[in-house]
Amino acid sequence: MVSGYAGRYNLLPVYDYLVERIRKYDNSTLIFYEPVTYGIFTPINPSGWLGTGFRRAPGANHDKSAPNKSVLSYHYYCWVLQTDYPNSTMPFWKKIICDSFLLPTVISNAIKATKITGGGRFLTEFGLCGDDGNPRSVNTLECNAVLDEADKHFESWTYWDGNFLDELGNPIKSEVIKF
Repeated sequence: MVSGYAGRYNLLPVYDYLVERIRKYDNSTLIFYEPVTYGIFTPINPSGWLGTGFRRAPGANHDKSAPNKSVLSYHYYCWVLQTDYPNSTMPFWKKIICDSFLLPTVISNAIKATKITGGGRFLTEFGLCGDDGNPRSVNTLECNAVLDEADKHFESWTYWDGNFLDELGNPIKSEVIKF
């Protein structure tokens, strides 16, 4: 599926419907919306087939204040790391692709997208980087790069990991201490 087309013709009508229903009961809560996950990796062009496909914030077709109450949610994972062991040493060439090209592109695209639609941005998913004690591991380098780039652009973010608890349901101290 082409990301821009999916955002414009599939997702935005659904989001408009949902925003209208939510606003009947709550006119002030921020509403998060998200493009096709890979859409944020492609160039932002509101009239093209790539990018998010959003020409406006959900709900802005009926409510001009909708952008002030909307937040673009987006994810970042470097696809060239998908098959690496997270605690292995990160190859230099992968660090260049991930941290000097893909990561800045994704955040820049999110910024461009919200310049078109208005509203806020929130990096709602990245991570899965366990504390392994290796300062040169994929875990450490990739998470540090994401946090540094987010800080550089004053991006809101939340870490994503399903491994905060051990098998007994107790917090894993090395995972939760970061926060």
